[in-house]
Amino acid sequence: MFGSVQDRLNNPNLGLPTIRDILEALGNVAKEPESVTDAEVDAGGVPALWCIPEGCDTDCVLLHCHAGGSVVFSMNSDRRAAGHLAKAAGIRALVVDFRRSPENKFPAQPDDVETAYRWLLSQGYRPDKIATGGHSIGGNLAVSLAIRLRDKGIAQPAAILSIAAWYDLELKNATYKTNAETDKILSRPLAELFRESWLGGTGVAHNDPRVNLMYANLAGLPPINIYYGAHEVLAGEIREFADRAKAASVDVSLHSVPGGSISSCWAPGGFRKRTLRSPRWDGGCAQGSPSPANHYGRALAAYRDVGYSYMLMPDHVPQIHCGERAGVAFAYCYDYIQALIDALVLRPDRASA
Repeated sequence: MFGSVQDRLNNPNLGLPTIRDILEALGNVAKEPESVTDAEVDAGGVPALWCIPEGCDTDCVLLHCHAGGSVVFSMNSDRRAAGHLAKAAGIRALVVDFRRSPENKFPAQPDDVETAYRWLLSQGYRPDKIATGGHSIGGNLAVSLAIRLRDKGIAQPAAILSIAAWYDLELKNATYKTNAETDKILSRPLAELFRESWLGGTGVAHNDPRVNLMYANLAGLPPINIYYGAHEVLAGEIREFADRAKAASVDVSLHSVPGGSISSCWAPGGFRKRTLRSPRWDGGCAQGSPSPANHYGRALAAYRDVGYSYMLMPDHVPQIHCGERAGVAFAYCYDYIQALIDALVLRPDRASA
């Protein structure tokens, strides 16, 4: 299947709509999460998708932002992965289908994420029961949302999960060169393509703090849990961002996966164990009521029982096993020869005893 997809995407005559369709279909390779109901919803004018595990606590929610450089992927490509995460945590996940570029330039994407968050508040969700998360550009959007809300005097989410996030649109960190051979997912040319698609013609500078979080004021943000792979071209800017956040007195938990890349960093166990157990999560809970910490503590126990394996495909990067046995694998497969190759695949067939 992967070979077939690669062959199709290597056709230089493919248009962006066709590329998107090919990559959307890859989401169907994922194992369907059992006992999880999906429901499309209008989140204040923004298309979104609920992933609702059977018997979950309906008071807590993860607001999920997908990857794809603002160009590819959607709520549908992340549907099954978000469903697995929601089920393990025992809460709902809302996957935001923010507008994509180049049809919709900045600030369409952060506007949509903020609209979805405000919609959650209008539905009765308390800020201390909401976490925002995302990977790649989704990680940028998750942090940018908190900055926007702070500046507008609106209550922020309780915690942020940022996975292999794209923080620096100047692309100036040294790891774009030093990790160019080891990162099989992202490259400077692909990042430049995404950047032009997102900002080209808008007049927004590459160092504008609204898009480049290396220049943003990070003071007063909620706890941020950061995962990245040591072999990524983004590794340098991610470490630099973490240092800036710590200097601004933000509670930061930084996790590097040796030899890994984006897929290796999608580690919900650490997310549950660290970020969502922060005191910020417990502050608004009534006496005796379930807290997000309880949910994620339970999810961590399930995580240890089921286990996750993270691997990069189709390259030879070793699998990283977390937990007692590998039951699920998240994989990203990226290339930029002739066309955008940006695919999320959840592989259920790697289980081991």
